[in-house]
This record gives sequence, C-alpha cells and structure tokens, in this order.
Amino acid sequence: SPHYKVACVRSPDSYVSVEEGPYISYQIEIYSSETRSWRLSGDPFMAPVNTQFNGVFWNGNTHWIDCHYTSLHFKVEEEQLREMSMPPSPTYPEDWEDRRRYSCWFVKHRIDLNAITMAFPEMIRDYLDVLDLNYYAFSMLGVIREVNDAESCIVLHIPGKAIRYNLKDKTFEKICEFDPG
Repeated sequence: SPHYKVACVRSPDSYVSVEEGPYISYQIEIYSSETRSWRLSGDPFMAPVNTQFNGVFWNGNTHWIDCHYTSLHFKVEEEQLREMSMPPSPTYPEDWEDRRRYSCWFVKHRIDLNAITMAFPEMIRDYLDVLDLNYYAFSMLGVIREVNDAESCIVLHIPGKAIRYNLKDKTFEKICEFDPG
C-alpha cells in the first residue's frame, strides 16, 4: 500500500507532582496519509518530565527505552500503549534475552570480566571500590548474534581498544586500538 501512518507523542501541557517525581500528561496522535489528517489515539498517559520519546521501531512496535523509569512500547496496528519490563541493571555484564515478549527476562550469557581484566588491566579503575558498578571501564557496543550460536559475540569498548568476546567459548580478541587524540 502507498499509504502510511505517523505516530506522534504530543508535547506535554501539564505537570503533576507524584511521589516518584514530576510527571507530565502526554497524548499520542496518529497521522494517516490516506485521510491526510491527524487524530487522537487512546487516552492521555503520564510519564516522567524528562522522558525522551526517541523511539525505535521493531517488530510492529515503537519502543521508548528509559533506564531510570518505565519503558514503553506502542503497538502500531492495534494502537495500544503498554509498559515494557526491562532486564535488571547487572552488576556484571550480561547478555539478556526477552523470553516472553516484554514480560520475562533471563540471562543468556555471562561475561567473564576476570579473564578480560587479566589481559587488559587498564580497564580496572582501582581508585573505586570493587563493588562500585563503574569499577570496570567498559561499554557494550553491540551484540552480534549468528545463526550458529558458537559464533555469537559481544563487542566491548575498553580504554583505548575494542574487543570481541565470544559468548559461547568465552574467548576474546582485540579488534582495534583507538587513537587517544
């Protein structure tokens, strides 16, 4: 079909203070290229003041991820807004998988940081307490899933380098070094 729809989260118009912090009332509106008009979709909903509605469209849903508050997904065809559970904030880097569509997460792989820090001690922030979540300096750049799970990996950025960590056999290798400039 040559027609399309656009979903828009309308600008907030009122603040409400609740126990968790200031919230704003939002409204989703839908534009139809077929009718060339906008219309309201569903009821207004409350979200934290600092919610960023920079969504990702995947699997028929627009997803709005929030690391501090409730994440949301909007089922485009049904025009339904729902809360989305997120995996817990790990103390160790882990590969989480959603087992039952937005309701149940489980750890699929766990990364062995001890082996990585033995090879790359520069990722240890020894000025922090070992229990601090930022004790290890790294960020996950991506999860690469292969048809053959033995080849699936995570790409990590550690100080000055990127490494590839094989999720199956827990081996790792340096992919490249970054210029500190």
